Amino acid sequence: MKRSAVLAWLVGGLAVVSALAFAQGCSRGGSSAGPTLLGASDRAVARFDVLAHDTSWGPDSRSLDPTAVPRRALFAPRPFSYVDAADAVIAAGSSVRFARFADEPVALEAPGVSVAVRMLGVGHVAAEATRGHLIYPNAALERDVVARPVDGGAEDWIALASARAGDSVDYELDLRAGVAGLRLVERTLELLDAGGAPRLRMAAPYLVDKAGTSRPARVDVTLCNVDRSPRAPFGRPVTLAGAARCRVRVSWDAGGVVYPAVVDPAWTTTMQLAAPRHGHVAVLLPGSPDRVLVAGGQTTDPVTTSIEVTTAEIWSQGAWAVTGSLATARDAAASALVGGEVLVSGGLTNMGMDVLGSAEIYDPATGLWRTTGSLAVPRAGHSATPLGDGSVLVSAGYDNSGDHFREAERYDPSLGTFAPAGKINTTRYFQTAVALSGGRVLVGGGTDPDSGALASLELYTLGTGWATAASLAPMPAARTLHASAVLADGTVLFAGGYNANDGTLARVDRYDPSTNTWTTVGPMARARFDLASARLTDGRVLFVAGQSLVEGFADGELYEPATLSFERFRGGASLRTYGHTATALSDGRAIAVGGRNPGPILVASAELFDPALPTVDAGPEDAGSDAELDADAGALEDSGSVADSGGQPETGPAPRPSATVDGAPPPPSPTTAPSTAPSAPQPLDGTDLAGGGCGVSGVGGGAWWVVGGWLLALGARRRSRSPTG
Repeated sequence: MKRSAVLAWLVGGLAVVSALAFAQGCSRGGSSAGPTLLGASDRAVARFDVLAHDTSWGPDSRSLDPTAVPRRALFAPRPFSYVDAADAVIAAGSSVRFARFADEPVALEAPGVSVAVRMLGVGHVAAEATRGHLIYPNAALERDVVARPVDGGAEDWIALASARAGDSVDYELDLRAGVAGLRLVERTLELLDAGGAPRLRMAAPYLVDKAGTSRPARVDVTLCNVDRSPRAPFGRPVTLAGAARCRVRVSWDAGGVVYPAVVDPAWTTTMQLAAPRHGHVAVLLPGSPDRVLVAGGQTTDPVTTSIEVTTAEIWSQGAWAVTGSLATARDAAASALVGGEVLVSGGLTNMGMDVLGSAEIYDPATGLWRTTGSLAVPRAGHSATPLGDGSVLVSAGYDNSGDHFREAERYDPSLGTFAPAGKINTTRYFQTAVALSGGRVLVGGGTDPDSGALASLELYTLGTGWATAASLAPMPAARTLHASAVLADGTVLFAGGYNANDGTLARVDRYDPSTNTWTTVGPMARARFDLASARLTDGRVLFVAGQSLVEGFADGELYEPATLSFERFRGGASLRTYGHTATALSDGRAIAVGGRNPGPILVASAELFDPALPTVDAGPEDAGSDAELDADAGALEDSGSVADSGGQPETGPAPRPSATVDGAPPPPSPTTAPSTAPSAPQPLDGTDLAGGGCGVSGVGGGAWWVVGGWLLALGARRRSRSPTG
């Protein structure tokens, strides 16, 4: 077993041991008293605890079986404050006004639009605040309703005590200012403005029962016209709603449900991804306005048995719209094809345990995916790079058996098939591959399974094949998990990365294919690996986020070819240590999407990096933390950030272990006693949880960490991946 695998098993084992101690300590108790609002009673607290205990975890979640599928804690605390107003409950810092009574509407706002959502079939039951949530006890027959603010909106759960609670829930939508139409795709309901951009959504709902079994819930709309096309809504006529009020039904198959159970719809803005993800693909689609397709990757999908997902979304005009889903859940490699279609090939699925050979094509004209010819060799960690004739070169990678491939393949879109394309000189993964002029592809660096980080290059030329290893000058330093970009003059930058001798790299080297020579042009302000890159329309290159062995980063660095220098960007709120993407836009900016925090926390946000904004002057190997450097960067939220972090606890294994795996953000600070004034903010941040803020319950929270520890170990088994290879 490799050193990286041993390290990850040790990390996983330590996490399990710590988790068991954590669970034991939490289960011994702690203060269960906390701030109250709207007359919360001991009975409401007890009722909430019962709901959380009965529905948050299935029996398998407490198992030490590394193959057990974890279930997320449904009622996990969030650090929000409520303000008690005369006719509503307002989440401080949010655009949500919660209902004081179960049968009254919740009001949501987004830029230019607003809607009121009222649950039907419930009584005039007053809300009580407890455990960071609002609870409406016995709102209907065998039903409790629980609500809380989330980033950009509100989430509500309908807790079903028995089969008598029924198999559906109905809402009335009051379409207020700015809502022109509705769109229902992949069980996600979107509310569009007059320009066709979704501004509010109801995320795809699901049901989870006491046994921990999750299943998708259906969504239907009546009384209003609905656009059901998976084609992106941007830039095309809006299907007008045709009415001011609509009826939305969420229903599910009640057969086999083990009660109690919970149904989970969430109403949010579309400024963040519908689901956090990392390891996804991102491709700029042709046309105006700019549209970026994001597909697949890994997330916390509650209704699948895999961490990989099929879902896809398109960003444009500051909003995300759901589009058609892949046939197979995967994290993979993607390449744009001539004509605007997108090829996705290979990748991992089934909790990273299986490597795929299948491939799919996305058609923007229909918003749908179709299967195409399969790879001759199933592979993950590979590169897919367009050639000048419209075909795509697929090279390198690895499979389930641990084989690492020298065989390359070329996809011909006219035939829909892959054909052999010769052999590279050295097996590798975590490499970069860039398209050069003249039907050439340059592959550089990466990890060799035997020797670690590589300094060697591979050059493929359409019609002649791969150059010999001896004919290509190696990099000045070996590197893996780095970034690369082609400059306007045809030279190629290789930035950052990692190797066992030098550690995390700040150096940047430039390769000239015409002379087969290297020039050092760095260093960057920070040493970093797992960074993403995008060449902007003005020729400059943006490098985004990444990590060192001790911390993750939220910032970016901008390379100026004219001066051979770097300028530092302050980042937004989201650390994107790995698994994120950076895509250049036609207006000179770039968008960074998703990724994972050191927690590990999945990120749902996207942030725009605008080179016109001021940069940070920082010296080489700046040791300052992002927390210090970005403390005064709040202005970026208005001028360059699409949305704040939408992090959610990840229940799947990390793609590679690192020293930041235990660097989770600290828990919320204990709150002070609230003011007795009715309108004063009263934090309900999880510190009033039974067990002293350990989670839904001490044992349940401990179970999460037990499972997480074993999944880290499982991640080592499935990939044996680390910066050192």
